[in-house]
Formats: sequence, C-alpha cells, structure tokens
Amino acid sequence: MKKTRVTLRSKTLSGGRKSLYLYFYPPVTDPETEILTRREFLKLYIYEKPKKVL
Repeated sequence: MKKTRVTLRSKTLSGGRKSLYLYFYPPVTDPETEILTRREFLKLYIYEKPKKVL
C-alpha cells in the first residue's frame, strides 16, 4: 500500500478571502466518480484582513 501525503493549502479568492483545501500526493481516487484527484476543497474560508468587531 502506498503512503499518501496530505497538505493543507489555501487559494486566494476575490473579496479578500482564502479558500482552504487538502492537497494529496500521489493522487487519490474519488470514491464517487472513480477519477484521480489531487485536491479536495473544504468549503472553509478565511478573511485576509477581518474587520474589527466591537
């Protein structure tokens, strides 16, 4: 069985946000589509400059 390395990465989006995703190496097979993939987006976002809340 091969070992898979997983890294948490971010992608810059418009509006000052970053999207978080997992990056796999080597690629893994998606169980639903059975296609090799390297990324899985987590639908989590981080603001680069959050507004201060009082």
